Amino acid sequence: MNPIDPGPAPDDGWKADVFAKTQTDTYLPLPALIEHGPKGRVVTRWRPTPEELAMLFAGDDLCLEIFTFGHRLQPVRLRCWSNVVSCIDGSIGP
Repeated sequence: MNPIDPGPAPDDGWKADVFAKTQTDTYLPLPALIEHGPKGRVVTRWRPTPEELAMLFAGDDLCLEIFTFGHRLQPVRLRCWSNVVSCIDGSIGP
């Protein structure tokens, strides 16, 4: 999977940023939308490679690996994404 730009921030409660933009020798730069508010969500968008798509179509599962660095696990959600940025909260479909 390759991280891609998630698109513009949907409203004033969100801002676009890139994690690890100066740590390219260790990490991939990770474009994200960051919510300023009580939920503090961070949304990233990923595109599967052709090989990964073939694996998914063949019935393989999608696996989410989380590096917690010994800290508590935070809630996560893995989902499909349309081109409608408002789908962040699931309120608007394509």
